Amino acid sequence: MRSAVLLLLLVTLMITDGWEEFPCESVTDNNAYYKFEHKHILQSNFDTNSRSAWERYLTRNGLCGRAPQQSFLRKNNEDRVKGICHERGVRYSGNMCISKSSLKVYIVRSHYDSNRKCRAHVRSRYYYVVVACDVVVNQCLPVHYQTQTTSRPSGNLPCGPRA
Repeated sequence: MRSAVLLLLLVTLMITDGWEEFPCESVTDNNAYYKFEHKHILQSNFDTNSRSAWERYLTRNGLCGRAPQQSFLRKNNEDRVKGICHERGVRYSGNMCISKSSLKVYIVRSHYDSNRKCRAHVRSRYYYVVVACDVVVNQCLPVHYQTQTTSRPSGNLPCGPRA
């Protein structure tokens, strides 16, 4: 009986470890926002209507073929993206928050062809953006891009740590 209770306790801890009930409750790796930024915020200006410009950007930044589908936001929206974890976002689920207003998102599918040349297909549209928010160097910041949706946020609970 005693070992069954210990086993149940251990399984419960394993299941709940890492699960955030509210945004910005945990301290993650201090590079988490930098990693998010590298993967999802465009770091240079280029012609986003040009497939070849996208292919150069993805290759130069080591992002070609990183995932079947990648989502990018313009650098000039970085403050709006950070704001999703504060006044510009509402609670979505767990430690996820969704933007109150839509942002232009570039959806990119990329791969290397048989000649090791990056090939990309890009489309863009305005979406509401869902990100995970955690504490990074004492700030509540996006650390994971979850998804994007055309559905307006339904909740009104403010994003951020539990009050």
